[in-house]
Amino acid sequence: FYCFSMQQVPAFPPLRSWFKGACLPKVPGMEAGRISTPCIKVCIVDGASGLCIGCGRTLAEIAAWGGMDEARRRSIMDELPARLKKTGVGG
Repeated sequence: FYCFSMQQVPAFPPLRSWFKGACLPKVPGMEAGRISTPCIKVCIVDGASGLCIGCGRTLAEIAAWGGMDEARRRSIMDELPARLKKTGVGG
């Protein structure tokens, strides 16, 4: 299990109480270290495109991210700049 320390808990008070002492099962393949991610912690999904305006992923991709193999994550990350440009979402 992975347990959150208070330094890792979001500052938003309702989340602090939920995360404090929370433990989650480890996802296979994540034990070796950090996984690649395009997340910039601007998590807002554009209603028209269905893409996160921060990283360009869909909700389904975000939800499945931890269970994907590294090759699949890299493949999606390679698509994101063009995806964001095409839809006009994000920075």
